[in-house]
Amino acid sequence: MSASTLCHVAWHATDVSRTRAFLESVFDWTFAQVDPDYWVCRPSSGAWIGLTSSPHAGEGGAFLPQISTSDIEATCQRVLALAPNAIAERGDIPGVGLYADVRDPDGAIFSIIQFKSA
Repeated sequence: MSASTLCHVAWHATDVSRTRAFLESVFDWTFAQVDPDYWVCRPSSGAWIGLTSSPHAGEGGAFLPQISTSDIEATCQRVLALAPNAIAERGDIPGVGLYADVRDPDGAIFSIIQFKSA
């Protein structure tokens, strides 16, 4: 099995345009719109950043780290063996892959994702 890697961070903002301009100015990042309400920055190294709107920005759930896995079913089974109610949501991101949002023991949510094969 390949190593799991932090691959994406979903960044929630109340004003996407304002936050995008701030991040582009501070870090010299460039965001591309991939959906009506989703912008992605692909830095030359490190995790991708997805910027989207949310009324909960600034609260505890404003960031969603996403960790890639080569086998989402096996990873979900390991999660469920440790904590039967830890998976908050599962789904398919069209054209991207399968994901599961997971609660850690303190209730913080992160996401695991298995990208579709190219």
